[in-house]
Amino acid sequence: MKMEQVTQNCIKKMLRFHERIFYDGYDILTIENEDLHWRDMDPFLSPLEQRQWVEMLEKRQVREIRSWMENDFLTLEPPFPDPEMVRVRLSSILAQIRRYMTAKSLKSQKVEIDYNSLFETVIREPVMYHIVQSFIGFISELLHTSADESHREGNLVDKVQERIAANYWDATWNLAACADELKIHKSTLSRKYAMEVGETFSDALLKMRIEEAKRLLTETDLSIAEVSSSAGFTHSTYFSRRFKEETGMTPYQFRMKWV
Repeated sequence: MKMEQVTQNCIKKMLRFHERIFYDGYDILTIENEDLHWRDMDPFLSPLEQRQWVEMLEKRQVREIRSWMENDFLTLEPPFPDPEMVRVRLSSILAQIRRYMTAKSLKSQKVEIDYNSLFETVIREPVMYHIVQSFIGFISELLHTSADESHREGNLVDKVQERIAANYWDATWNLAACADELKIHKSTLSRKYAMEVGETFSDALLKMRIEEAKRLLTETDLSIAEVSSSAGFTHSTYFSRRFKEETGMTPYQFRMKWV
């Protein structure tokens, strides 16, 4: 019985040692005698953080991304959050990167291999510092690839749809802003886009915002007003009216349907 207790204590110490490695790396000199107590942590990106990532990726702000990652993950102090929750948070960032890759049509075999390799690193790498460095390295290379792609010729529809995907959450962003970014008169953009796609720019932007609202209503506990703001609507009353026109349900009814 005594030997069994000794064995259990050894196992517990080794588990604590392994968990400390995640934050401290392999420079740990001693094994803590006290049990580790994790603090609570919301592992998912908030709507504001999602917006920050959309903007940083769209503007290819590698320096800002590095700073964000280091401040969020490498400045943690005891009591630490559960490493598994940290891995979930890292996966939430990966989801934002995947959306960016899709919006920019970055689907080469190399990019996919590197993305999957990073995903495996997030799941299996025992030291958080190494995960963060792998993240930054992948993003730097991805944004370099994106910059190269942007210099190639693309048709107007693709460019407009990319801009809508990157800016729909900004309630002040509209046809005029898109036209300015693409260096084209807004009337010309509106006419050519509608002619090629069969729907107006405004309808396309509204559709994107409604789809984001649907996602937030089903995947988060945000209030209707917060969903409205996060999806790019200025007023929740207007949002509710347009949402019902597009879906046949109020935002509340839509949410209850998925509960």
